[in-house]
Amino acid sequence: MNPNYPYLHLLITLIVAPFMPALYGLIFNPIQGQVIELHEVYLITFFVSVFFSIPSFILYLWFFSYLSKKKINLVLKKMILICCTVVGIVITFLVIGGSLNLTLILAYSVAAIITGTVLRIKAKKEMSHDFETNI
Repeated sequence: MNPNYPYLHLLITLIVAPFMPALYGLIFNPIQGQVIELHEVYLITFFVSVFFSIPSFILYLWFFSYLSKKKINLVLKKMILICCTVVGIVITFLVIGGSLNLTLILAYSVAAIITGTVLRIKAKKEMSHDFETNI
């Protein structure tokens, strides 16, 4: 498995998620009760997100390490890791609390699901090796 996958998944999720509520507001209606957009205070949002994601990310790394040693379908591995991420997001925001809880849970979860799905979990070396052994 690609050893960079967990770090890329976290980083891209944290980069994209603050823009999700604004995108939602453009497509549908502005979010009720939101005084300031997350992307307007982007650096603060990013660093606070990094801080609060540390416990979930440690658990994610453990799952990634465990799954790396198992002979399981890659799609199933991805689904387990994405689910682990979403559960971590939900728990973190429920512990933090606040009036925008649901909005933030949805924003970070959607970003995590999209990012986890798009990223390759298999290293390019492994892909070329599989190709050579299948010929």
